[in-house]
Amino acid sequence: MEFIALLILMPLSSLCQLTAPEKVDGEFGGSVTLNCQYDLLYVSHVKQLCRGHDYYECSVVVSTIEPENGRISLTDNKIQGIFSITIDDLMKDDGGRYWCVIILMSLFKIHLKTSIDLEVSEELQWTSTMGPNPRITSDTVTPSSSISPIHIEAELNSHRLWTLFRWLLFAALAVCTVSVTCWTRFAKKSSSPGQQMKG
Repeated sequence: MEFIALLILMPLSSLCQLTAPEKVDGEFGGSVTLNCQYDLLYVSHVKQLCRGHDYYECSVVVSTIEPENGRISLTDNKIQGIFSITIDDLMKDDGGRYWCVIILMSLFKIHLKTSIDLEVSEELQWTSTMGPNPRITSDTVTPSSSISPIHIEAELNSHRLWTLFRWLLFAALAVCTVSVTCWTRFAKKSSSPGQQMKG
Protein backbone atom coordinates (compact mmCIF):
# COMPACT_ATOMS: atom_id res chain seq x y z
CA MET A 1 0.00 0.00 0.00
CA GLU A 2 2.85 2.40 0.84
CA PHE A 3 4.53 1.66 -2.48
CA ILE A 4 1.34 2.44 -4.45
CA ALA A 5 0.80 5.63 -2.46
CA LEU A 6 4.34 6.82 -3.19
CA LEU A 7 3.89 6.20 -6.92
CA ILE A 8 0.72 8.32 -6.87
CA LEU A 9 1.94 11.10 -4.63
CA MET A 10 5.50 11.56 -5.89
CA PRO A 11 4.59 13.31 -9.20
CA LEU A 12 2.57 15.93 -7.30
CA SER A 13 5.67 17.13 -5.47
CA SER A 14 8.16 16.82 -8.31
CA LEU A 15 8.85 20.57 -8.17
CA CYS A 16 9.73 20.72 -4.49
CA GLN A 17 11.07 17.35 -3.38
CA LEU A 18 14.79 17.97 -2.87
CA THR A 19 16.84 21.02 -3.87
CA ALA A 20 20.43 22.15 -3.42
CA PRO A 21 22.81 24.66 -5.04
CA GLU A 22 24.47 23.30 -8.18
CA LYS A 23 27.88 24.60 -7.11
CA VAL A 24 29.49 25.62 -3.82
CA ASP A 25 32.90 27.27 -3.41
CA GLY A 26 35.14 26.61 -0.41
CA GLU A 27 38.54 27.89 0.59
CA PHE A 28 41.53 25.69 1.34
CA GLY A 29 41.90 25.27 5.10
CA GLY A 30 38.48 26.73 5.87
CA SER A 31 35.02 25.22 6.26
CA VAL A 32 32.05 24.89 3.95
CA THR A 33 28.41 23.92 4.48
CA LEU A 34 26.25 22.16 1.91
CA ASN A 35 22.53 22.78 2.43
CA CYS A 36 19.99 20.31 1.06
CA GLN A 37 16.35 21.45 1.30
CA TYR A 38 13.62 18.83 1.23
CA ASP A 39 9.85 18.53 1.29
CA LEU A 40 8.53 18.21 4.85
CA LEU A 41 6.75 15.03 3.77
CA TYR A 42 10.15 13.33 4.07
CA VAL A 43 11.05 14.65 7.52
CA SER A 44 11.30 11.16 9.03
CA HIS A 45 13.25 9.57 6.16
CA VAL A 46 16.98 8.81 6.21
CA LYS A 47 19.16 11.49 4.60
CA GLN A 48 22.65 10.93 3.19
CA LEU A 49 25.56 12.72 1.59
CA CYS A 50 27.09 10.60 -1.14
CA ARG A 51 30.29 11.35 -3.07
CA GLY A 52 31.08 10.41 -6.65
CA HIS A 53 30.72 11.75 -10.17
CA ASP A 54 28.14 9.06 -10.99
CA TYR A 55 25.41 8.62 -8.38
CA TYR A 56 25.13 4.86 -8.90
CA GLU A 57 28.83 4.46 -8.08
CA CYS A 58 29.10 7.02 -5.28
CA SER A 59 29.95 6.18 -1.67
CA VAL A 60 28.06 7.37 1.41
CA VAL A 61 30.04 9.94 3.41
CA VAL A 62 27.62 10.75 6.26
CA SER A 63 23.95 10.14 6.99
CA THR A 64 21.35 10.85 9.66
CA ILE A 65 22.15 7.37 11.00
CA GLU A 66 25.91 8.09 11.20
CA PRO A 67 26.18 11.91 11.19
CA GLU A 68 29.90 12.16 12.06
CA ASN A 69 32.81 11.12 9.84
CA GLY A 70 36.10 12.80 10.72
CA ARG A 71 36.01 16.37 9.42
CA ILE A 72 32.51 15.94 8.00
CA SER A 73 29.26 16.22 9.98
CA LEU A 74 25.55 16.21 9.13
CA THR A 75 22.69 17.94 10.92
CA ASP A 76 18.99 17.66 10.06
CA ASN A 77 16.71 20.62 10.76
CA LYS A 78 13.30 18.93 10.67
CA ILE A 79 11.43 22.19 11.28
CA GLN A 80 12.83 24.02 8.25
CA GLY A 81 13.25 20.87 6.16
CA ILE A 82 16.98 21.30 5.56
CA PHE A 83 19.80 18.87 6.21
CA SER A 84 23.26 20.44 6.22
CA ILE A 85 26.68 18.90 5.79
CA THR A 86 29.70 20.77 7.12
CA ILE A 87 33.24 19.96 5.96
CA ASP A 88 36.01 21.42 8.15
CA ASP A 89 39.71 21.97 7.33
CA LEU A 90 39.06 21.83 3.61
CA MET A 91 41.67 20.14 1.45
CA LYS A 92 42.06 20.26 -2.30
CA ASP A 93 41.01 16.61 -2.55
CA ASP A 94 37.64 17.48 -0.97
CA GLY A 95 36.56 19.08 -4.23
CA GLY A 96 34.28 17.12 -6.52
CA ARG A 97 30.68 16.05 -6.91
CA TYR A 98 28.47 15.26 -3.94
CA TRP A 99 24.87 14.06 -3.81
CA CYS A 100 22.12 14.97 -1.36
CA VAL A 101 20.05 11.81 -0.97
CA ILE A 102 16.78 10.92 0.76
CA ILE A 103 15.93 7.23 1.12
CA LEU A 104 12.22 6.84 0.36
CA MET A 105 12.01 3.04 0.30
CA SER A 106 15.21 1.08 0.88
CA LEU A 107 13.62 -2.23 -0.15
CA PHE A 108 12.77 -0.98 -3.66
CA LYS A 109 15.79 1.38 -3.76
CA ILE A 110 13.62 4.44 -4.36
CA HIS A 111 15.71 7.53 -3.59
CA LEU A 112 15.47 11.28 -4.08
CA LYS A 113 18.78 12.81 -5.11
CA THR A 114 20.37 16.03 -6.35
CA SER A 115 24.02 16.86 -6.99
CA ILE A 116 26.33 19.57 -5.65
CA ASP A 117 29.72 20.37 -7.15
CA LEU A 118 32.22 21.53 -4.54
CA GLU A 119 35.22 23.54 -5.70
CA VAL A 120 38.06 24.20 -3.26
CA SER A 121 40.17 27.24 -4.11
CA GLU A 122 43.89 27.51 -3.46
CA GLU A 123 45.08 29.05 -0.19
CA LEU A 124 45.32 32.84 -0.20
CA GLN A 125 48.49 34.67 0.83
CA TRP A 126 49.40 38.25 1.57
CA THR A 127 52.78 40.01 1.56
CA SER A 128 54.16 41.12 4.91
CA THR A 129 57.31 43.09 5.64
CA MET A 130 57.52 41.34 9.02
CA GLY A 131 58.35 37.88 7.68
CA PRO A 132 57.07 34.97 5.61
CA ASN A 133 53.65 35.09 4.02
CA PRO A 134 51.13 33.60 6.46
CA ARG A 135 48.18 31.54 5.21
CA ILE A 136 44.83 33.25 5.40
CA THR A 137 41.92 30.90 5.97
CA SER A 138 38.22 31.32 6.41
CA ASP A 139 36.34 29.74 9.28
CA THR A 140 33.12 29.31 7.37
CA VAL A 141 32.47 29.77 3.66
CA THR A 142 28.89 29.37 2.51
CA PRO A 143 28.39 31.87 -0.32
CA SER A 144 26.41 29.62 -2.62
CA SER A 145 24.68 27.39 -0.13
CA SER A 146 22.95 29.93 2.09
CA ILE A 147 19.15 30.14 2.01
CA SER A 148 17.38 33.31 3.14
CA PRO A 149 14.70 33.09 5.89
CA ILE A 150 12.12 34.67 3.54
CA HIS A 151 12.80 32.04 0.91
CA ILE A 152 12.58 29.27 3.50
CA GLU A 153 9.24 30.56 4.84
CA ALA A 154 7.78 30.73 1.32
CA GLU A 155 8.98 27.22 0.57
CA LEU A 156 7.58 25.91 3.84
CA ASN A 157 4.13 27.37 3.10
CA SER A 158 4.19 25.77 -0.33
CA HIS A 159 5.34 22.47 1.16
CA ARG A 160 2.57 22.50 3.78
CA LEU A 161 -0.09 22.94 1.06
CA TRP A 162 1.39 20.15 -1.05
CA THR A 163 1.67 17.88 1.98
CA LEU A 164 -1.96 18.50 2.99
CA PHE A 165 -3.16 17.85 -0.55
CA ARG A 166 -1.16 14.63 -0.80
CA TRP A 167 -2.45 13.28 2.50
CA LEU A 168 -6.04 14.11 1.53
CA LEU A 169 -5.54 12.24 -1.73
CA PHE A 170 -4.00 9.33 0.14
CA ALA A 171 -6.95 9.23 2.57
CA ALA A 172 -9.43 9.28 -0.31
CA LEU A 173 -7.56 6.43 -2.00
CA ALA A 174 -7.62 4.39 1.20
CA VAL A 175 -11.37 4.96 1.72
CA CYS A 176 -12.11 3.95 -1.87
CA THR A 177 -10.02 0.80 -1.54
CA VAL A 178 -11.78 -0.25 1.67
CA SER A 179 -15.21 0.54 0.21
CA VAL A 180 -14.61 -1.51 -2.93
CA THR A 181 -13.29 -4.44 -0.87
CA CYS A 182 -16.29 -4.41 1.48
CA TRP A 183 -18.77 -4.09 -1.38
CA THR A 184 -17.16 -6.99 -3.26
CA ARG A 185 -17.34 -9.26 -0.24
CA PHE A 186 -20.95 -8.28 0.43
CA ALA A 187 -21.91 -8.94 -3.19
CA LYS A 188 -20.31 -12.39 -3.10
CA LYS A 189 -22.14 -13.30 0.10
CA SER A 190 -25.47 -12.06 -1.26
CA SER A 191 -25.14 -14.03 -4.50
CA SER A 192 -24.06 -17.28 -2.79
CA PRO A 193 -26.77 -20.00 -3.18
CA GLY A 194 -25.91 -21.45 0.20
CA GLN A 195 -26.49 -18.12 1.86
CA GLN A 196 -29.85 -17.64 0.09
CA MET A 197 -31.10 -21.11 1.15
CA LYS A 198 -30.16 -20.49 4.75
CA GLY A 199 -32.05 -17.25 4.63
